[in-house]
Amino acid sequence: MALHNNFSWNTVREFIDIDEHILYAESLIAKYKWSGNVRAGLMAQLDKIKSKQRDTALNLSVVGEFSTGKSSFINALLGEQLLVSSVIQGTTVVNTVIEYCDRPCICVMYRDGRYEVRDFSAIIALSKELSILTTDRKSARGIKIIRVGIPSQLLKSGIRIIDTPGTNSLESWHEDVTREALRDLSDLSIILTDATHPLPVTLTDFMMENLADIYTQCAFVATYYDMVPKRERADVLRYITRKLSTEFDIEEPVVLPYVAPAVMARNSGDTDYDNRDEFAELSDRSAETLFRYMARKRQIAQIKKVLALASEEFSLLDVSITQNKQDLERKLDLLYKSKRTDLTSFIGLQKTVAVNDYAMENRSIRMELIEKCEKRISKSKYNLKNLIRSKQSIEELKNFMQNEFAGKCEEEAKAVSRCVEDVFPDQMALFNVIIENFQEAFEKEFKKLGILKVNFNSKSTEVSVSDRGALTNLKDATAYVSKELSKENWAAAGTIAAAITGAAIGSAIPVVGTIIGGIIGLFAGSFMMPDDKKVINNLVQKVSPQLDAMFAKVESDVLAAFDANSDRVTEAIGREIDRYLAEYKSIVDRQLKEYLDRSARLQGEIRMVNYDLRIIENHKQQLLSASDKITQYIHGYGNK
Repeated sequence: MALHNNFSWNTVREFIDIDEHILYAESLIAKYKWSGNVRAGLMAQLDKIKSKQRDTALNLSVVGEFSTGKSSFINALLGEQLLVSSVIQGTTVVNTVIEYCDRPCICVMYRDGRYEVRDFSAIIALSKELSILTTDRKSARGIKIIRVGIPSQLLKSGIRIIDTPGTNSLESWHEDVTREALRDLSDLSIILTDATHPLPVTLTDFMMENLADIYTQCAFVATYYDMVPKRERADVLRYITRKLSTEFDIEEPVVLPYVAPAVMARNSGDTDYDNRDEFAELSDRSAETLFRYMARKRQIAQIKKVLALASEEFSLLDVSITQNKQDLERKLDLLYKSKRTDLTSFIGLQKTVAVNDYAMENRSIRMELIEKCEKRISKSKYNLKNLIRSKQSIEELKNFMQNEFAGKCEEEAKAVSRCVEDVFPDQMALFNVIIENFQEAFEKEFKKLGILKVNFNSKSTEVSVSDRGALTNLKDATAYVSKELSKENWAAAGTIAAAITGAAIGSAIPVVGTIIGGIIGLFAGSFMMPDDKKVINNLVQKVSPQLDAMFAKVESDVLAAFDANSDRVTEAIGREIDRYLAEYKSIVDRQLKEYLDRSARLQGEIRMVNYDLRIIENHKQQLLSASDKITQYIHGYGNK
C-alpha cells in the first residue's frame, strides 16, 4: 500500500521551516555566555533535535502482546512475508528496525560495539535467518538492535518500522527492550490489542508503567477485527476509545481497525478469504490514517522539542538578565552607601585604642631588654678585665693597652647595643597583633554599618631599626676610659725620677701609656723593681670604674634606641590604620567606577537580550501556529 498522492512528509514540512528555528536556537547558544553545565544541557537538546531533523524517515514502533497478530500486522504493512508468525510466546526478543534497502540484508549491532552485516539473495532466506536471531534468547541479550533492509515501496517512501518484543513476555527483560525502543527510536508507537479481548489488564498495566508520558505519541489498532460479530464492531471501537479517554486521560485517542489476513490475501490473490476486499480496504484506510497521524506527530514532536529548547533559552536569558540587574543594583546601592559613610570617628578611636594597647604591651618588652642588656654588660666587663689579666708582662700589657684595648671596648659595646636589635622582632610581632586586632574591628564595623566588606590580607607599612642603636658616640665612650685613666697623677706617689720615668713611658704610649707609666713609677719611687702581676691587677682596679661609666652610657643609648624604635612603631600603627582607611576608600571608588561601567554595559546587554527575547517569543508563536495548522490539515484531510 502506498501513501495518498496528496499527502507526504514533505507536505507536512512545508507548513514551517523548522530548520530556521533550529539555527536561531543554535545561534543563541553561541551568542551568550552560559555556565558549563547549562551550555552542555542546551547543546545536548540541540544535538538530538538536529539529529532527528537530519533523519527524514518516520519511525513507527509496533507494540503488542503475544497472540495479538503483531508479525502479521507488520507483514501486511510491508506487503512481504518477512516476520515468521509463531505460537511460541514472546517470539521476538530483540528490537528489530525494518528499513529500505535495495537488496535484502541484515545488520546485527551488538551491545559491545561490534556489528555484522549479512546479505541475502531473497527475502525468504532473510526471513529464516531473522527468525533465528530474534528468537534465540541466549544470544539476544548481547544484541542491541537488528537492522533489516528490504526493497519495499512503503519503506522507500520514508517509513521505518520497529518490531518490539511482546509486552506480556515470560521474561521481564523483554519489556526493558521494548521500553528502550519506545523512548529512543520511535516517532509513533502503535499499540495492538485483540478486538475480541480489548485492552486486557496485562496490556493496561504495561501502558501505565511505561507509556504514561508518551500517550500522545501512541495510536491504537484493533486486530482480529473480522472475528468480532458485525453488529458489535462499532461498539468495540467505542469501548476502546472510551476506556483510553477515561482511564488513561488520552485526549481524542486514535483507534483504528485492521485485518492483516485480508490484506495479505488480497496481495497474494487468495479469493477464498471471505469479505477479503472489504476488510483489506478498511485496513488500507486505517494504515493511511496511521501514517498521516505519524507524520503529524513527528513534526509536532520536533516543534515541541524546538519550543522546549527556545523556552528554556528564553527562561535562562530572562532569569540571567534579571538576576544580573538585581545583583548590580544591590552592589551599587552598597557601594554608594559605603562611599557616603564617614569612618573618621571610628578610625580616630581605633588609633587611640591601638596606640594604648601597644604602649602597654611594649613595657614588658622594655623590661626584657633591660634584663638582657645588664647580663650582656656584666659579661663584657668580665671579658675586658680578663683580657688585661691575661697579659704576661708589662711590655705585653703596654702593647695591648696602646693598640687593642680601645677596639676591644668598642666590640663589647657593640655586643651590648645589639640587644636592642634582638627585641625588635618582638616589637614588630606586637605591631602585627595590634594591626590584626584593628582589622577585626574594621571588619566588624563593615557588618555593623552594612557597608562593603574588604579583606586586608597584608600590611604594607615597614619599620626600620633606629640608627641610635648603632651608638654613633661609641668611640668617644671607649676613649673616655683612657682619658679618665690618664688624669690620675701617678707621679705624686713616687720621686721625681719616677715621674720622669712615667712621663717617658707616657710619651711612648699616648694616654694609656701614661697610666701604665704612672703605675710603674709607684714602684720606682719606692726603689723597687715593678711586679708585673701587681701592675696588671692595679690597672684592672683603675679600669673598673671607667668601664662602669662607659657601659652605663652604652646602656643609656640602647634604651634610647629602643624608645626611638617604639616611637617609630607607634607612628607606623597610625600610618597603617590611615592606610587602611585610604585603601578602603580607594577600593570603594574603584569598585563604584567598575560597577557603573558594568551598569552601562548591562543596559546594552539588556537591550540585546530583550530583543532576542522578543525574537524567541516570535519563534514560539510561529511554532505553535504551525502545530495548529498541521493538526487542522491532518484532520481536514482525514474528513475527505
